Amino acid sequence: MSSRFFILVALLIAAYVPAGADCIEEAADAVVVLDENEFIIKGKNKAIYRKHRIVKINNEAGRKYGQVVVGENRYIKCTHISGKILDAEGNLIRKLGKGEIRKNPYFPEYVLYQDTKYQAFELKDSTFPYLVEYTYEKEYESLFFWPSWLPQEDVPVRQSTYTVVGHDKIDYRTHAVGLTAPPVMENASERAWQLTHIKPRAKERSMPPEDRIQVGLFFAPVAFKIGKSPGSFASWDAVAKWYGVLADGRYDLPQAAVEKVRELVSGASSDRQKVEILYRYLQDHTRFVAIDLGIGAWQPYSAEWVFKNKYGDCKDLSTFMVAMLKACGISAYPTLIGTRDRGMLIREFPSNQFNHCITFVPLQRDTLWLECTADLIAAGELPSADEGCDVLVVKENAGEIVRTPQSTSGDNCQISTIKGHLTASGELAFSGQLSGTGNIATRLRHSLRNNKGEDRKRYLGGRLGRYLPVLDLATYEIDHLHQDFDQPLKVRVSGTSRKFGSRSAKRLFVNPNILNRVRPGSVPRAKKRQFSVYFSYPYTYIDSLSVDIPEGYVLETAPEPVEITTPFGFFKTTSHFSDGALYYTRIFRLDEKQIPRSDYETYVAFMKNIVKNDQAPYVFVAEKKR
Repeated sequence: MSSRFFILVALLIAAYVPAGADCIEEAADAVVVLDENEFIIKGKNKAIYRKHRIVKINNEAGRKYGQVVVGENRYIKCTHISGKILDAEGNLIRKLGKGEIRKNPYFPEYVLYQDTKYQAFELKDSTFPYLVEYTYEKEYESLFFWPSWLPQEDVPVRQSTYTVVGHDKIDYRTHAVGLTAPPVMENASERAWQLTHIKPRAKERSMPPEDRIQVGLFFAPVAFKIGKSPGSFASWDAVAKWYGVLADGRYDLPQAAVEKVRELVSGASSDRQKVEILYRYLQDHTRFVAIDLGIGAWQPYSAEWVFKNKYGDCKDLSTFMVAMLKACGISAYPTLIGTRDRGMLIREFPSNQFNHCITFVPLQRDTLWLECTADLIAAGELPSADEGCDVLVVKENAGEIVRTPQSTSGDNCQISTIKGHLTASGELAFSGQLSGTGNIATRLRHSLRNNKGEDRKRYLGGRLGRYLPVLDLATYEIDHLHQDFDQPLKVRVSGTSRKFGSRSAKRLFVNPNILNRVRPGSVPRAKKRQFSVYFSYPYTYIDSLSVDIPEGYVLETAPEPVEITTPFGFFKTTSHFSDGALYYTRIFRLDEKQIPRSDYETYVAFMKNIVKNDQAPYVFVAEKKR
């Protein structure tokens, strides 16, 4: 960095802060004094990225802003790291030592081989406030990975800059989010953007993933190269063609595999049934592991390789699935997707926005989407992270942006039917069944599969005992846990809850919502909403309870039945007391994955009404003896 830059730093530390901003900074855990980014283009496939930051740490919670992780891979290498700690006046306390820089690979348990790694360090002091200053530099061997500018943080930022040096050497495009001003400096070889006094990003509970980035600038070269593979971001067609070249020749199966495929589908009566059979074969005979080495992070291994080794990552397994379908005359295509938890695809900005691969099967009368890394769902179902996403279908000579289907509240159902007998002491003996479909069943299957023996029993007891105090789960049986995923997952249970009914003198208080309630903390407190309210998926809960009340007790008071219909959901309760038994049904349906701001007040009122109803007890009183 130049000497003029360090003069700027000194000025920034003592900089004038606009009215009101000083209060925000004092209350903040940390303040980013300066964030400078430089991307120096050396050629069509080479660049250097430099980052320099000064952060004021105000308290213990702000220490995380002195924790730095620098990612690397086959095409990105960190070549320099330096750092130091200063007091609040900018006087040096100490410098970062080389022995404090940790070097490790990223290695989640599902990853078999990869070259992604990181260098990490932490700058901290015991006396607040203090300043941390660090610089790192990375060499890029591919502009495919061009870093974005995300100047907004969860804390105030006094100044952030992004400079592209040598921008005249290549053609590239940008996409701005929340930025309207042009670059602050531009000449033949440099272009720079700058923002000052940036407010912390707005955060709301249950906000859509795409709204997490409120200010940012994204870059994409028109042409790029990864290793020896040239590609283009000129259009989505160009991106699809690039991936098509990477996968070319990798859909051929050995003769033994072709014969196996034809044997498997020999009795199928339709193409859909063939897809279902082969998808189940994929689930049973392969496993998902990530293999991200060099261009292998994008180029799939061949179908023959997967058939032989019986494992692969998302693109490998999708390649194998496409190859099996091809062997029995069914067209299918690999599909690049950015999962929904990362936000929505920016359609007008062809670029590196994908982190996953699934399979698209356009049958004559139906369209099936296959998540080839999932082993607990039926053919045609997608996990919630794959739903409602704009994806790039890679066809023979072109690409097509298509939106994956979104499941409905009718697809994701949990239905419970519980019968019980209540004693005068408040103990409930119960038996019943819980069934689930769609995403609800998938999540439950994963949890049950990952817990076995006593752990599984404890898990079920915890799930059932959320509102059943002092639960003793005596027995459980599960149907369709490891197969028949097109059928509802069913769990039959029996047990006791010693404090289901609470006593007070001659009265018994009973809350029949033993499986599902909307808790008071679930109701938003904010009067206004900046973003829509976002959920993982729509769903339906239907709970039915019939319980024998102790002899001699009669119903004294009961909550009024409720029925609420809104544009985004439905809630209804019904009950009656007859022949000494309480019969209760609760239906809660969320029909929309995303509730717009215009419906926010209605949504808050809806939730408040449900909480009020869910908390209300039924009161039984002992009859006077004559």
